[in-house]
Amino acid sequence: MKRRAVKKRPLSDMLEELLTIDAPPGAKLGLLEDSARQLAEARGRPVDAYEAVFLTQMAKALAGDTSAAAFVRDSAGDKPGGARGEAAAPALSENDRALLKKLDALGRLETRRRKKGGGA
Repeated sequence: MKRRAVKKRPLSDMLEELLTIDAPPGAKLGLLEDSARQLAEARGRPVDAYEAVFLTQMAKALAGDTSAAAFVRDSAGDKPGGARGEAAAPALSENDRALLKKLDALGRLETRRRKKGGGA
């Protein structure tokens, strides 16, 4: 029996949808449970799942969980090894280097060089 090809939704779409639902009433937000409740009351809407996940990680980080602290740090854009919010540049493959050499030989390679004083 042949299976029909079914177009699957990207996981990111499903996750985005799921993270906007209200957090379950019994969600354990640790040390920040009261803060979350106050935030929800001030806004007039409950904390959603996305906020609950982040608050839970913050509470774990405050309790000394280093992996949760790294999650909070990275989410805030302070991930080490690159500029704020930027991913590290991928390494060039041998094929990439060969292509760059060909473009350079043809005079079609444009480069951006930093000017003195830090400007681009």
